[in-house]
Amino acid sequence: MYMSIDYWKMHADEAGYGLNGSGQVERLPSELGHEIDFFTSYAITKHLSVNMQGGFFFPGKYYREVRGDLLARGDLGQSPVLPKDKSGDPSDAFLMAVGFEFSF
Repeated sequence: MYMSIDYWKMHADEAGYGLNGSGQVERLPSELGHEIDFFTSYAITKHLSVNMQGGFFFPGKYYREVRGDLLARGDLGQSPVLPKDKSGDPSDAFLMAVGFEFSF
């Protein structure tokens, strides 16, 4: 059996800019968020193993800003973490996958 867990703290190296709710340009926070990933594999036989992997993303301050430029263009629905109700309170994102690996 093999298992790994990774933690990532993500931030932007360069400042991003967007329009606030009043239509004025403001500097966006650099904290993009935190992510935890895991992977595990179990050998069923010599040639067959089952794998499970997943990840959780917790949006940072960058995604919590109310952005007038995104509201005007209607882009809030294009991101997996930005809420469609325009509340400025993003959802956590996650992914889970299970697979089989055959080696010869």
